[in-house]
Amino acid sequence: MILPSPLSPFSRIKGIGESITVDVSGNHFVLFSGDITTFPGYNEYTLSDGRQLSTGSISFTDDTSSLTGLHNLSRPWVCILNTSLNYIEFFLFTTRPKNLGVEMENVTNIVNYASSDGLIYISSDDYIYTTNDSPMITHLVLYRGNGEIFYGKYIYSNVIRDLNSDLIPDVLDVTRDGSITSFLKPFDFPNVIYVSSDNYFYVSTDNKTLEATR
Repeated sequence: MILPSPLSPFSRIKGIGESITVDVSGNHFVLFSGDITTFPGYNEYTLSDGRQLSTGSISFTDDTSSLTGLHNLSRPWVCILNTSLNYIEFFLFTTRPKNLGVEMENVTNIVNYASSDGLIYISSDDYIYTTNDSPMITHLVLYRGNGEIFYGKYIYSNVIRDLNSDLIPDVLDVTRDGSITSFLKPFDFPNVIYVSSDNYFYVSTDNKTLEATR
């Protein structure tokens, strides 16, 4: 499903049943963990070495696994980062998601240089191009659960700039004014004061008793 352009700053996704599959295009799928070893390959440390996509799919589930467990999600939104674009697509959840799916496929990219591998062609405007294939994130499978999902686009001039060299691009760095993380900070999960003995209920800083994420 191709989502319509959202209203500023984001719009509720309508017509979701149990799940919805949306078309996206990006080099990185980002789940915030606060830890470079959690959600490896999919956390906010998008500039870390060895971060390579492969074709196929991955599912994130309702558990504490350091690889795919959504209990480790530290912010109530996920995003798609495409290093060739000047904006980020994000999906904001009103309740912690219990399932997420990511699909990756080889995509043919057109690049503006010639090569010697026989893949050169000339377009109708007389420019010479060549093609190559690379894995890209092409679909997200989103599950609404008991809440709602909002979709938005956040414009940022350079999505790979990292002024403090912490491997988190400035656009995702909460300490940077103008980052998407600081923009969405008012929607963060509430801070926990205490958890009940059965680990099922906690009380947030606004004294509301909520169901724990377990």
